[in-house]
Amino acid sequence: MHNPLAHTGASYRPAIQNGVANVIGDGTRPIRTDGKVSTADLHLLNGSGLALVPHFLQAAPDAIKGTQASMVSTRDKSLTNGLADSGGYQASTGVLNLTERRQNDMLRFSEGLDGATILDGPTSSIANPKSKLSSFSDCLEFTEVNTLYAIQNRIPGRTKLLNVSQGRSQKEAED
Repeated sequence: MHNPLAHTGASYRPAIQNGVANVIGDGTRPIRTDGKVSTADLHLLNGSGLALVPHFLQAAPDAIKGTQASMVSTRDKSLTNGLADSGGYQASTGVLNLTERRQNDMLRFSEGLDGATILDGPTSSIANPKSKLSSFSDCLEFTEVNTLYAIQNRIPGRTKLLNVSQGRSQKEAED
């Protein structure tokens, strides 16, 4: 009998917010906790804190904003598996100002993690008046351009690039 709660190979990944990752940093920064816990205690990705998060997600557009050591950059790679989120949501809401430099910075950040989704143009963009993507063709072209950029500019072997397939119908998904 099929058990729908059985593990299927997928893993849940909590999203590490950039602000939290930067505050925790390398675990040595002082924070206000009345001395009850330290930033080292709160470092979730190095194995020496109060808890370990073995699988996590971080959005590439947010992660490249900080230049300091973060919880993600100082993680123990032998204990954790990181996935870079592409920033498609930011593209769909119109807040992603994509320049070639930013695209390159996001790709370089992604190469520091175990896997990365290629920046896609989500079909949810079509219904958002703030998005520059107003049709399925716009979304598909945006995804295609970013896929080619990632393939042509990646450092081979640094990370696993994952494609994103979308569509509001079977035909769009096949396209």
